[in-house]
Amino acid sequence: MLTTSTKPPFIIKDEIERVLGNHKIAFITNGFTLLCTYILPKTDSDIPLENDEIKLEISIVKVQLLNIHGIRMKRISGDAWEYKNVCTLILKAIKI
Repeated sequence: MLTTSTKPPFIIKDEIERVLGNHKIAFITNGFTLLCTYILPKTDSDIPLENDEIKLEISIVKVQLLNIHGIRMKRISGDAWEYKNVCTLILKAIKI
């Protein structure tokens, strides 16, 4: 999943960190890459979750030949459907 912005990468990174903090998503920063862990909320259903956490990597990358930067998200582990939901949650909250 990729989205772009004309803002400098450090501004984008600060905004992503703000959003992750607001949504209680743990992260470790390594340059312009954030390794994130989201613990899924417990549900009342009788169906147990196979994996109750989503691990993803968010990278701020330069888009070649253009003067813009992109946000690239990559699933490391966890349910694909829940990963999509977490990415949508993050991207809707980012104001870049």
